[in-house]
Amino acid sequence: FHASPTIATLRPRIEVIMEEPQPLPFRRAAIDAESVDEFAALQPERRRSSIQIHRGHFHVRLREVSWGRAALQEERWESGIRVRCNRATDFVAFALITQADGSARWNGAPLVPGTLVRITEPWEATSGSLLEFVGFGFGRTVLDAAEAAMRGPDQDLGPARVQDRLTQLRDPGSITAFLRQSLRLLEQSRLEPVALTLMENELIHLAVRLDREGDEVAVRRLSHPSRRRTVVRRIEEYVEASGDIALSIPTLCEIAGTSERTLEYAFREQIGITPARYLKLRRMNLVRIRLRDPESSRAGVTRIALDCGFSDLGRFAGEYRALFGEAPSETLAQARSRKRASIAAG
Repeated sequence: FHASPTIATLRPRIEVIMEEPQPLPFRRAAIDAESVDEFAALQPERRRSSIQIHRGHFHVRLREVSWGRAALQEERWESGIRVRCNRATDFVAFALITQADGSARWNGAPLVPGTLVRITEPWEATSGSLLEFVGFGFGRTVLDAAEAAMRGPDQDLGPARVQDRLTQLRDPGSITAFLRQSLRLLEQSRLEPVALTLMENELIHLAVRLDREGDEVAVRRLSHPSRRRTVVRRIEEYVEASGDIALSIPTLCEIAGTSERTLEYAFREQIGITPARYLKLRRMNLVRIRLRDPESSRAGVTRIALDCGFSDLGRFAGEYRALFGEAPSETLAQARSRKRASIAAG
């Protein structure tokens, strides 16, 4: 970032604030997304994709602060959604689950409050109605350098005040409180560079300790993907890469290299729905994305629904309303209204 403090309004309900207190670049973001297309577009560098899989209003809230080499955030999904992060990265992150409904899954494993997840590769998560977590992360090279210093002859843990604070963080509750307190401080105050550096060092040392001594706080690490998780991942990757959503069950079995029975079990275990339901929801979400797009929405509800594989338009309209809480015509009208407002604003 090279500018003085600025505010960039990306969409209504979305505010990104960027500042640059020397010498550490600094960025604060407060984001509310009301649809899967907004959610995907807000941070495209993360390469997230999502679909709404349960009835209800879509709402995702994200608060994030990044500075220097650190990133700290709190995220809340108030929707029944399936999210995939497709980015392979050398970034190491830790996410501590603070709230989760009974159907929440991460890479197919159940999530409960207090779970601390270590993330180093593409992942998938599913929420029935609520999933909230607070997390932080660094590049792998940063943690490797810090760990090498800790393994030195002096076992250097940095300034004494860093060591004193970190020794108290021995359970999920204390780590959650520490991360939330740090996030609030970063959001509300314009900190001096020395304070930002100290907070960065605290998080680096905490990350290294969790990486080395994760058993103390029950860190859930990535394991080799299960057979069923691999089956679902292959299907999702194929659909996202090809855009083909008019697939038969035998075709899905061929793509995944498995039997119809295994395919059924895999989707029920990993997402909580059948393969057929998954494909229908994909089509339904695609209709909504197109209806919300001022350009493609000019085709109208009927044309878009037919293009996405829905031939019984009456039944489609009922299922659309049940899933998204509004008629397809209402979604279209809102998109056209936004376009008129945009044109009027110049």
